[in-house]
Amino acid sequence: MESRYYSQTPEQVLAAVESREEGLTSQQAQERLERFGPNALREEKKKPVWQVFLEQFKDLLVVILIAAAVISMLSGNVESTIVIFAVLVLNAILGTVQYEKAEKSLESLKAMSAPSAKVLRDGIRTVIPSAQVVPGDIVELGMAEEIFYDPRHPYTWALLSSLPQLGVKGEELFSIQGTPPNLFTPVHGDAFAPRNPQALKIDFVERPPYFEVSPTHKARTWLLDPRAPKVEPPKIIQKLNSEGGASV
Repeated sequence: MESRYYSQTPEQVLAAVESREEGLTSQQAQERLERFGPNALREEKKKPVWQVFLEQFKDLLVVILIAAAVISMLSGNVESTIVIFAVLVLNAILGTVQYEKAEKSLESLKAMSAPSAKVLRDGIRTVIPSAQVVPGDIVELGMAEEIFYDPRHPYTWALLSSLPQLGVKGEELFSIQGTPPNLFTPVHGDAFAPRNPQALKIDFVERPPYFEVSPTHKARTWLLDPRAPKVEPPKIIQKLNSEGGASV
């Protein structure tokens, strides 16, 4: 019978998953991680380069060109045959290179996102990679309203300030300068520092840690460091803040 936890009391749910109000112990979490595996989608085995290269010849147009090259060879037109095969091989090489670049971009995006979760372990709030969440963990969820009405990262300020829906009639929308981070180049410091007018010198050298705004809201910006200079957010952000009933 399917467990309908939503219709049970907290005590019943904790008993069903063999947990407690203080959360799992570190030992229990480790045992369950080994038993159930990581909390992540199983990824397919990466294709070897030679397989990617051969798959470039499965396209219908490529098959037609191969047939044309064979006919040309049988008819004695060697030059045309060589040209067609050269084009096909060059096309396969370019397709393979593009595929490998796309794979590296995807891996870089996964590394940059690196989702985490806040759980109770041994009665203590602990931030762990989401892949390490196990059955029985008590996960603390934050509210999207906190980030929307009380943003703390300057790049989030810029993104919200550039939204037409939040703009003030008659005033020009903010425009984010520069280009997004290059996924093929290692990032030093804060990846958004080059597009952040409020960036500090340290932003270009060292990646900021997470600073706690509230128990359910953290932001990764050096501006939240107690030693950082006080920077006022844009007018649009101050307006959002007042609408949300929060204080900056």
